[in-house]
Amino acid sequence: MKNLIFFLLFFPFIGYSQIGIGTETPTRTLDINGDLRIRNTPATNRESAAKDSILVVDLQGNVDRTTSQQVIYSHFKSFVRGNFGTSGNTSIPASGTGLMKFSNKDFDLSNDYSLSTGVFTAKIAGIYHINISLKFASSVLSLTGDVGVAIQKTTLAGITATKAKASFSNIAVLGINVSPTTRTTETIVELNPGDTITFLVIGPSTITVVNEETFFSIEQVR
Repeated sequence: MKNLIFFLLFFPFIGYSQIGIGTETPTRTLDINGDLRIRNTPATNRESAAKDSILVVDLQGNVDRTTSQQVIYSHFKSFVRGNFGTSGNTSIPASGTGLMKFSNKDFDLSNDYSLSTGVFTAKIAGIYHINISLKFASSVLSLTGDVGVAIQKTTLAGITATKAKASFSNIAVLGINVSPTTRTTETIVELNPGDTITFLVIGPSTITVVNEETFFSIEQVR
């Protein structure tokens, strides 16, 4: 009989797999509406515990595990500036558009921009100011069709949109090209963790840029 009573008392907890202390509507496996005290926690000198197993509590009281690196990222804003590093020119394949992969970073506070992929990936949510400036080599001035640069955002869900663009055709007067050799554009966008920014060069064929006068910057302003 005692076993039957015990089973009937605890059957609801087994069925719902959620226990509430101080609340009748638990939302997690163990939901405590009140203070929490843990006694006799064992000490550890394992670096992995300090780096990868930090418990954090959000404003709703949810307890989760995060890494020390993520804690640091949450307090430092992103700021990166990149270019092609050396003197001379760089040719970028473009048949309509082509991905720009900068080869050098003056600084990258949170290591957000990948030189190997040419992709900036936001680690924390915020408002970002993005700027890019291209100086074309003289050979580009003879190309017909639009020539320029664009800033592209892709969300974590895979939705891609052009956020800013500076592109127009070269113009010649009496056989002399009067088009500016520089294309510059900038924008302010909201990014969430995992959203990416890429830079696209626009042109009918391979575009050559002057390394020392081609650069970008991305700064988290809020």
